[in-house]
This record gives sequence, structure tokens and C-alpha cells, in this order.
Amino acid sequence: MAFRDIQRIVREWYQVSVKSQFESARGYSSAKEISLGIMGALVLVGVVWGYRYYTNQKETAAQIAFAEGMQIYQEAMQGKSDAWPQVEMKCTTDYDRYKNSAVAPYFLVIKAEALAQQGKIAQACEMLSDVLAAMPKDSPVLSLYKTKRALMKLDLPDAANQTQGLEELRQLATDKENKSNDVAQYYLGLYYWARNDLATAVNIWKELVASQSSERLAISPWASLAQEKLAQRSMLPEKLPIEAPIA
Repeated sequence: MAFRDIQRIVREWYQVSVKSQFESARGYSSAKEISLGIMGALVLVGVVWGYRYYTNQKETAAQIAFAEGMQIYQEAMQGKSDAWPQVEMKCTTDYDRYKNSAVAPYFLVIKAEALAQQGKIAQACEMLSDVLAAMPKDSPVLSLYKTKRALMKLDLPDAANQTQGLEELRQLATDKENKSNDVAQYYLGLYYWARNDLATAVNIWKELVASQSSERLAISPWASLAQEKLAQRSMLPEKLPIEAPIA
């Protein structure tokens, strides 16, 4: 499998997974749903960054294995739900085989997604913790994975983990040194929106939108989503029906 073949698979996978997930984020209204909304984008950014280390035969083999795993991942994302255990198994095998490669953490990322899709949220959360421990501290996707883990903790059944997840998400959203704090800000606002705390959600999203200076080449897509939610808010009554608590 040549480099261009791997590039093609990544592009196709983006259309199947990342783009559709981002579009569907417009309709998310509960923490249960939003926790799975950004995994695809994180993997894509990570693997592109990791491809800089495509330098030797071992790395080549690892990249090919990753591309093969993403083909199975595509099938699962397209509705073949029985493929998720296969995705999990392949990522486990490939990680054990290529654990010293640059893309090793991303096998675990895909495995975490497979676990989450099978309802194994606690295991998926632990897997992301392993990813964070294995990734270089200068990785541009480190804070994105922290955001993902925080969202997963909100899906866990015990109050302690939910409280911890919310605090981690809040810290990521307010950290001015975090170049990906727009993602955390959007989902933090969405967390409060889902709980009918509209005033808090609106304040968070207004701050996100206001942070987009005219000097930027393009507005953050998460700020655009926040703007859409703010527009919805202007058409809503002061109180929304309270949603049932997440199981």
C-alpha cells in the first residue's frame, strides 16, 4: 500500500466519519450524545500530524496497518454495527505489534471509539487516559483528547466522575493557553444548554464568539455552531422543558 493509497483512505474516511459527525453536532442536545461527537476529527488531526514521522520500514508497516483498520472503521461508521468488535480486536493486535511507532497512540484512539460504540464507556475513558499518557507533550491534539475524555466522564453513571469531567471541561474551556479551547467552550455551553441553564450556556457561547478576532484567517467552526445556538436562543421561550436525567 503506497503513501497515496493511505492518503486516499484518510480522505474517504473523513467524508464518512468526520464531516458527518461535525454536521450532526448542530443537533446535539444532551451530554450523552455530544460525548461521541469529536472523536473522528481528533483521529484525523492526530494521524496527519503523526505522518511526519513516516520515515522507516517499521513506521511504514504501522501506517499501513492503521489505514487497514480505518477501512473497517469506515464500515462500522456506515452502519455495520457488528464491525465494532472487529475494530477493537484489530486495534489491540496492531497496537501490540507497533507500540513503538509514532501512530501507536492512534490505534488506542480508534479502540476507545470502538469501546464507546459498544457501550463500554468506562473502558473507553481508561483507554483515552492511556493515550494521553503515551502522547508527546507537544502534540497539537493533546488538549483535544483531554476534551474528549472529559466528555466521556460526563457519560459515566457515578456522580464523582461526572463532576470531575465537568471540571476538566471547564478548565480546558477557560485555559487561554489551550489553542483548542474553542472546542471545550462549545461543548461546555452545550452541557448547560441540555440542562436548561440557558443563561450560563449563552454566556459561554457569547465569550466564544467574541474571541474570534478580525485578525483570524477564518472563524472557528465551533464558534459558528455557537452562533447558531445563540440564534436559536433568541427564538426560544425563557424556559425550556427539563430533559430527563442521563442514565
